[in-house]
Amino acid sequence: MLLLRSCVLLGLLGVMGCAPERKHLGPATTEFYEKPDAQKDAGKKPGHAEHTIAHAGLIEILRVGSLRIAANDDAKLDQPTIGGYPIVSIITLDEKTSRDLRVILLDDKNYNSHPPAACIFSPGIAFRLVGQDEAIELLVCFDCGDLARVEDGQLKATIPFRTEKFVAMAKEIYRHDPAIQALKHTPPN
Repeated sequence: MLLLRSCVLLGLLGVMGCAPERKHLGPATTEFYEKPDAQKDAGKKPGHAEHTIAHAGLIEILRVGSLRIAANDDAKLDQPTIGGYPIVSIITLDEKTSRDLRVILLDDKNYNSHPPAACIFSPGIAFRLVGQDEAIELLVCFDCGDLARVEDGQLKATIPFRTEKFVAMAKEIYRHDPAIQALKHTPPN
């Protein structure tokens, strides 16, 4: 399936001093984040998405509904969505939590090679990382243990991910949300 490997450690210089060490994303992970056509068209080099993750100026966590809004549901068409899922709330992450999220996303060890779970993708949270000329939107399904990339408002790819670090982060941010607080720290098989 997906071959994931760790590469060279690289220290990042953060806004508030030195950020924690991180690893470059492996080939399969980089492929998940990159938009091949956009790279060719805009002359972007491979690894541009990794750069956006590492240096995003704005990082938000979005609480999303787990049921996708149908395209023909006129009653809900005005509701903001991400990947077709309704946005319930948006919180801008502070510098420490943003740094923690970058470390999680850039650590290749967090990307699994477990077989796809037998579940319907139903995210609970999403992340939006906004860089200078690109935004990366990711949906997290705690049931499947998958991370989905959203491009042009549509789900474009999913990848198995160790979501337990996202569970801890979500529980800290959404302390009064019973559905988030009920999440288990244990990832799927």
